[in-house]
Amino acid sequence: MKKRTACYIACVCIFMLSLVITRRQSLSAFNDSNDGRRTEHYSSLKWSANEDGEVASIGVAKEPYATLVQNGSETGGNNLTSAGIPEELRKLRPMILKELPIEFLPEYKNPCYLDRDGELSCLPYYFILGMPKCGTTDLWSKMAYHPHIAKVPKEVQWWTRGSRPGDNPDLAFYAKNYRKTVQLFESRGLNFHENLIGDASPSTFWDNSDWLSIYPEYANEGPPFIVADVIRAVLPNAKLIVILRDPTERLYSSYIYEYDHESKSPELFHLHVVSSLQNYTNCLKSERSELACAYGPHGRGRLHIGLYSVYAREWLKRFPRDQMMFIELNTWQRSCAIVLREIYRFLELAALPTRSITLSCSRRKKNANEARKEKVGPMLIKTKELLRTFYRPYVIQFSEMTGDVNFLWDYVT
Repeated sequence: MKKRTACYIACVCIFMLSLVITRRQSLSAFNDSNDGRRTEHYSSLKWSANEDGEVASIGVAKEPYATLVQNGSETGGNNLTSAGIPEELRKLRPMILKELPIEFLPEYKNPCYLDRDGELSCLPYYFILGMPKCGTTDLWSKMAYHPHIAKVPKEVQWWTRGSRPGDNPDLAFYAKNYRKTVQLFESRGLNFHENLIGDASPSTFWDNSDWLSIYPEYANEGPPFIVADVIRAVLPNAKLIVILRDPTERLYSSYIYEYDHESKSPELFHLHVVSSLQNYTNCLKSERSELACAYGPHGRGRLHIGLYSVYAREWLKRFPRDQMMFIELNTWQRSCAIVLREIYRFLELAALPTRSITLSCSRRKKNANEARKEKVGPMLIKTKELLRTFYRPYVIQFSEMTGDVNFLWDYVT
């Protein structure tokens, strides 16, 4: 028994060492040999540090879509034209991009416009991005107590899944999700200017599952364009709120929550993790870049969803840092009132009285997973160690990107 245990530990150690070495080699090779095809439409990130050397802001110039707006200005997000959209981007969501220009009405805070029938249509002012089991539902429900947050469907999942060719790819279909809300405010004679529409589909942040069929020539490099490019073309001034948790804990919570028809146990989860790690390692050992491996295709393990730094880096290439707000789940749960005030300020909404904020934060957590987790049992220590070793470099990168040590969790002591 002792010999088998020692043999197992040795195998695990060799496997994880191979994983770390492979990842470093892949990163180095990609950085050294990148021929610029993936980033030719983008300026490089501009980092600025404060006196302590921490990242204070991440700015990105808007040259890629400078020609999308008349007079070279993106203020107001009005009068977009498709003239400057790269042909390769058009391939990703052709039905959406051919609808540009859209002349948004200046009297509305939301990006609202008159459709072909002269009806008022509105698109989201803000997005809640994140990953499954990272608190998007709880955040959404508590934010909604503000009187100027419109009550609309939470997870439309349209940009990543419903907008693909062959589904429901035009903006008119997407805007129908908000038509009743718009009509309600109009019928009551309320000022819709101040009532914000949002979309809290978690998949928007990470899901680009159809990229390989659209860009097969980029199979090794990764997608040259992603859903974030399409959103930026249509809604360049969108406010983006990203809420995330410890990726190791997120993966186990997701495993427990999903696949209800199957039996679950910490031992079976461990087998899923080992298999997913091996698949990802094999991907990196091939000629494919880290970006290509992160965007898949993937098996059912969803290990890749915890690669926060990879996805955040791509969004920060498309949107300025001051349009993105990053929230750590534990911070949200401990300091709901403080974070909620910051969110309302970020969305340029009027501050609420302390009593209203306290009432909102006292509401029961939405979509919690405690009962199921108690039934299945805690994650095995050996599984947690494997995942933490794998995720550690990505966690460190993400903390550096955001300038927030809360995103280190306890991966670095």
